[in-house]
Amino acid sequence: MSMVILNERFLKGQKFLAIFFVLCAGAVFSPHAQTGPEEDWVTPGRAAVQRELGYARALAPDIQTKLAVISEIREKARSGGVPADDQNTLRLLRYLAEEGTRNLAQNQRFAAKSFPEARRASCEVLGFVGGQTSREILLDVLKADPEPMVLSEAVFALGKITAEPDEEIILALRVLLKTKILVPGGDNNLAMALLGTIEKLVDSKTGLRDERLFGGLLLMLEAPLSQSVRQKTRRLIGKMTGF
Repeated sequence: MSMVILNERFLKGQKFLAIFFVLCAGAVFSPHAQTGPEEDWVTPGRAAVQRELGYARALAPDIQTKLAVISEIREKARSGGVPADDQNTLRLLRYLAEEGTRNLAQNQRFAAKSFPEARRASCEVLGFVGGQTSREILLDVLKADPEPMVLSEAVFALGKITAEPDEEIILALRVLLKTKILVPGGDNNLAMALLGTIEKLVDSKTGLRDERLFGGLLLMLEAPLSQSVRQKTRRLIGKMTGF
């Protein structure tokens, strides 16, 4: 008889525990549970969803998807819809501007692929966004990217967002001139982009006076570059010297 009573008590205890766990689970998983702002953990905000989708598409292994992401950001940036301190967008642009050079694709199956057109387009967009972070990314691109078309866009974008020259910018221009232009096979498009940026800095309020950079321009006149590059170099030297 005592065994029957014990079994009944045991079953009642088991039933109580089952109900207890169900109630606990309901409290944890209920959309009304007070664990924080409902939108943060039940339904992510629209901006957060769009941001995560942007990251996922940026990591895609095909160039078309990457360029589509960049195109969307470009349209917003052109209309002033991307503030210069929008760190989420800037992180995405940094990844796309450096993929295959300073970083590797997160999916290692695609780590060996290079997307220079995506890097070039990202540099273009950074020129629209502007600000200190964009400048830092573009300077990093100039230090690491091997592709002339990417370097051309990066140095052109730097010219757009730099109001006045400083030592960091001048050093980057010197290095670019010495290592990418005053070498056998120097790229004419890159040379034209560099000259355009130097000219903007020469025309700035403070002007640009740097003996080593000026000496590099003189060497460009003798370098195996196109006639249009040499003509633009002569005009720029004339502007810098007042002749």
